[in-house]
Amino acid sequence: MQPSSNIFPMKKILSIFLLYIMATAASHAFLPSVPTSLFGSQVPKVEEVDSGKCGKHVMWKYHARTKALEIYGDGPMWTYDKASLVGRGIPWKSKTIKTLIVREGVKSIAQGVFKSSGELTSVIIPGSVKRIGKSAFEDCRKLTYVVITNGVKEIGEKAFADCQNIWTISFPNSVKIMESHAFFNCKTLRTVNLSNSLKTIAHGAFLCCENLDSLEIPEGVESIESLAFYKCRNLTTITLPKSLDSIGEGALGRTMILYGVLEHPAAVRDKEAFNDNPFMYDESSLYLDEFMEIKRRAEEYEKK
Repeated sequence: MQPSSNIFPMKKILSIFLLYIMATAASHAFLPSVPTSLFGSQVPKVEEVDSGKCGKHVMWKYHARTKALEIYGDGPMWTYDKASLVGRGIPWKSKTIKTLIVREGVKSIAQGVFKSSGELTSVIIPGSVKRIGKSAFEDCRKLTYVVITNGVKEIGEKAFADCQNIWTISFPNSVKIMESHAFFNCKTLRTVNLSNSLKTIAHGAFLCCENLDSLEIPEGVESIESLAFYKCRNLTTITLPKSLDSIGEGALGRTMILYGVLEHPAAVRDKEAFNDNPFMYDESSLYLDEFMEIKRRAEEYEKK
């Protein structure tokens, strides 16, 4: 029997295949090794960025690595209160925000949009923002650094209420309106520089700001509403302007004010402003002389 003619081509194919494998193995032996440090945990991670719209012409961008939220664009933010939601929820509500960057061009900070942002520590509000909405930063317990730039006109009700780590706040002279309880219960607040464009210090504006120790009310302010500085327990000195016409009930109550008020007609007339002060309600207190002086002047005023 003669051998099949197919045997030799098959042997040739096998020989070529074996030579290919050997050549490939030899070439890998001489290739430089790839350092493992190029892979795994040492590879720089691409920053995770989330973004979307928060106004008709306003956008937001969240940087996960730095935990910074950026608001930018041209126009007002959408309002996220229940009446205006229209299917929208605050898009960054579940995110941890440490720094808020609001860019020039944004026209408003909407109601409640950063309320209870527990890790927020700093915010700079540009002059293009005309209004800081109601409860915008309420209950931001770690908020320490706040800059309100000239151009902002209105600070809404409870805008910074319960921000218990703010030490100082300065109002640019563009601020004309500060609504009730704007800085209620800011317990560490020690220094306040008010705008000279204010006409009214609203009801409870600085209620329970326990570390506030002295204050100058700028010329131009015409009224201090009820409870404006009530329970500012360390407030000992206040300067009242000539423009001041009325002081609401309890506005300066539960304070330690002894200086800067006795000569002012509004302080003499509106004696209820000092309700619950230790030298006002207790004639046997250590401040008997001050108590009797204010009482005497009030009685003289009522006789006129």
